[in-house]
Amino acid sequence: MEDNRPYRIPKPKGLTEYVLQHCQRQAYLIFSEKEEKIICTRCGAEFPLQKMPWIRHAPDGRRPERDAGFLEEMCPHCRNTGLPKNIRYGRKSLRDYGRIIWMRAYGKATFLEVDRFMIDYTDPHPQVYYDATQQIRLTKETQERWDRDDGWFGTFGWYRVKKIGLKAPPKAYGYSDWHDHLYDVAVGTDLQYADVDTARFDSGRWDENIEISRLIRYMTDFLKHPATEILEKSGFETLVMNRAAGLRSRYLNMRAKDLRKILKVNGADVRALREEEPSIGFLESLHQIRKMAPWAEVRDVSELDAIANVYINSQKMDMVKERTDVSKLLRRLLEETRATGDHVTLNDYADYLEAVIRLGRRLDKKTLYPKNFLRAHDEAIEEAEEKKTTIDAANFAKYQREITGMEGPQIRGDLLIRPAKTPQELRNESQALNHCVRTYIDRVAKGQTSILFIRKVKEPDRPYFTMELNSSGEMVQCRGRNNCGYPKEVGEFISEFMKEYKKARVHA
Repeated sequence: MEDNRPYRIPKPKGLTEYVLQHCQRQAYLIFSEKEEKIICTRCGAEFPLQKMPWIRHAPDGRRPERDAGFLEEMCPHCRNTGLPKNIRYGRKSLRDYGRIIWMRAYGKATFLEVDRFMIDYTDPHPQVYYDATQQIRLTKETQERWDRDDGWFGTFGWYRVKKIGLKAPPKAYGYSDWHDHLYDVAVGTDLQYADVDTARFDSGRWDENIEISRLIRYMTDFLKHPATEILEKSGFETLVMNRAAGLRSRYLNMRAKDLRKILKVNGADVRALREEEPSIGFLESLHQIRKMAPWAEVRDVSELDAIANVYINSQKMDMVKERTDVSKLLRRLLEETRATGDHVTLNDYADYLEAVIRLGRRLDKKTLYPKNFLRAHDEAIEEAEEKKTTIDAANFAKYQREITGMEGPQIRGDLLIRPAKTPQELRNESQALNHCVRTYIDRVAKGQTSILFIRKVKEPDRPYFTMELNSSGEMVQCRGRNNCGYPKEVGEFISEFMKEYKKARVHA
């Protein structure tokens, strides 16, 4: 096939050997009883059949003494396993497919190429065929990416892609690998001062789809932005690797050539940041915190981040901003966190502020910036809850009387019905019958609904069924244990009760 690649760069030496050694999904030990030899398709070694006499006598490689069909054996040369295969049978259609990625340096340019490969096992020594699908050329002046476009009737062409990156492998070529040929890839090129080896192995185990994409981003960054080399030489390798991983931040000015301008901080901050070995996330936290607390130093970032960057809804945050000096508040919370070792957050403060407002306290400096915030917080929350409980209990009883019109129980036959008297009764009912009526306390206290208890006359204190009436006097539901429905006798009881209840509401 005609070589119509944009750049006709020769493949690295040893590429075929690498594919056979590392990229075969299934290697074979091809044996010939006639020639008394075995060939390993992984390392290419030939050795006498006498070294593995048990693989003879069966076309599919079975050992005569074992009732098994496909047993892998170990090559004595490369110490890798392979499936025994008779040289006389079943290799004409035997193929293996995959994708190999390699790099080479030419002049000042660094080239990356992605090839699909096919391993053909027709000959005892397998042949490897390549089909280029992508090329990337990297220099300081230009960074180019070319992808091959497979067209109709087997025709194809190449087109340039603006975004520099690794093309995803086709599903048919499920196996993908990287030719480990990077040690001299940057020598003499515009990347000769780049820390290519660190970019390669930064995250441990190699996965070419992730790692090579990260490596390409690093090399592109190094060529486009002098700030990359400045950051590396100044001890900020983590920021460089974060960018290679695809992270971006408006607080990192890669077009600048001065370290203070790159990080958007002053000289003292640069020295402090170097000791922190900051990530992009740390740098963003520093700038975001300084919007609220301009006095914050680099050493304060982690603690202030824990204090300020917790989830707090916008309504609560607006309340805090409206009534306090957030900068002064953060300083106060940081001092208390360091003094007590307790984890204090803006969300905790918002809860405290909400409580003192409900209590009607004067919002002076003593209240807004208490000396012992945690103690003040706990006391205010407890007092506010007690006040709410008292108010809820009064409203609960009030709306129960208004909706039901009942002061006490009504008895018909063996059953009675009465309104719940207190929120605690709903909690007890919910626990006894294992249903969710306890969650209706707020709705009852707001006059949105009403809860009645149905009991057996002989057991007036034992929960039996729970009924809900809405504010319009309509029955919504009636549930027993585990939300079960009511039996016939209870249904008849409810029908009689509702008839009289509606009559009473009409005449009320």
